[in-house]
Amino acid sequence: MAMAPEQREAPPSVPFTTAAAPHYTSPAPNTVMETHHHLNEPTAHGEMPVGPYMGDANFDTPAQSLSRPPAARRGPFKDQNDRQKTAQTRKDGSCIRCRMQRIRISDVVLSKTSQVKGHEWTLRWKDNTVLDDVGHWASSEIRIVRITEGYTNEYVELRVRKFIPQDGDSLDRSWVTPDGKSRSVRIPPYAVIEPEAIAPQYSTYIKKGLVACCTNVLSDQKHTLLWPTYWIAINMSRSQNNLSEKENFLLSNTLDLWMTVRLTTRSFEIVGQETLDMPTDILDETSPSYGKIPIPPVMGAQLDSVLIHQIQHSLKRNVLEGLHRMVTDNKTRTWLTTYLVTFILLHNAALVIKHDASYARKHGMKRRFAREDKVQQYYTGAITLLAYFHYCNKGVFPFTESAREQDIRNLANLDGESMQFVQFTRKYAIANTSFLK
Repeated sequence: MAMAPEQREAPPSVPFTTAAAPHYTSPAPNTVMETHHHLNEPTAHGEMPVGPYMGDANFDTPAQSLSRPPAARRGPFKDQNDRQKTAQTRKDGSCIRCRMQRIRISDVVLSKTSQVKGHEWTLRWKDNTVLDDVGHWASSEIRIVRITEGYTNEYVELRVRKFIPQDGDSLDRSWVTPDGKSRSVRIPPYAVIEPEAIAPQYSTYIKKGLVACCTNVLSDQKHTLLWPTYWIAINMSRSQNNLSEKENFLLSNTLDLWMTVRLTTRSFEIVGQETLDMPTDILDETSPSYGKIPIPPVMGAQLDSVLIHQIQHSLKRNVLEGLHRMVTDNKTRTWLTTYLVTFILLHNAALVIKHDASYARKHGMKRRFAREDKVQQYYTGAITLLAYFHYCNKGVFPFTESAREQDIRNLANLDGESMQFVQFTRKYAIANTSFLK
């Protein structure tokens, strides 16, 4: 049962520090998905949430068959303006609409899909498979543990039993000390006895803990661009405003997906009186989780599997399909929702890349990222999201100095508060131009 001891207010926002990510070419002007502060917060100049995301994406289609007869060549445009536009297209590459026809938003990778090879918690279940019962239990005693990742003051209660380990089960929690030495500690083998109870409990937990999770993750970024973006996104998703049902569904699912990914990028811990006989100092002072009681590795694999392959899978489908429909419909009244969803997904990409670098350091890997192939996919996905967003802008760059207020009003059907938010974002982007390039 998910417990909610207290309600928390709306969250702040936290931008991604690009120090953990490899350097790629900066986005084209106005690629940045910016934001405004809570309307009562002072303006500040902090880091932008979406740093350099432009990877080496290839938007080109395969070469045409050589057996096809050559197309007739077009002569030069007579109009000077047309010739200039053609030259610019050659310089910039294909137009956004053409790129959208060649890339699919459903292919965007938003989070890890498995454990790092060589660091699996168990080999009992393959990726993308539904969990089976552990099978061989060592005891009939059932214990109830409270699990949290520390983002909220809430927890989830799970019924667990000691099981008989088999080949491929990890029984230790390991880390690398600051001076480069490998350490590990043996953890008692417990697992959830009812895997089917995990998903409904965590779905409830995510709904109740979203605001607190945002507040925690973004706690040191209250005076940056992210804070007002998440604030307005949560308020819009929860208030009875003029959002359509489809917009509300998309925005709510995006926020839930964002939190679900956060749960799989932070270690769970046991809280409460039941500790499965582990002392509070089971992890020594060299561990990044010193003072916390870790969950058994196989139990962690159970939670990860449910969060990734059941909850995240469903939310990702809803979000990417909903965003695709909204972008291709390209209605003026949905521009702000499209912007907020894209912003949150880009920030999510930044956070998972940062986590991947942190995981590699924690385990002493001789590479910058734990999942280098996934990191490239995150960047490619970010480019795809940006291409779709540019399509919605209809040639207007709302966060640049050249944008006129009337252009912004024509681009999006904004009320007073929303217009104030966009204007703040524009001012923030202009003031931080040097940082963005």
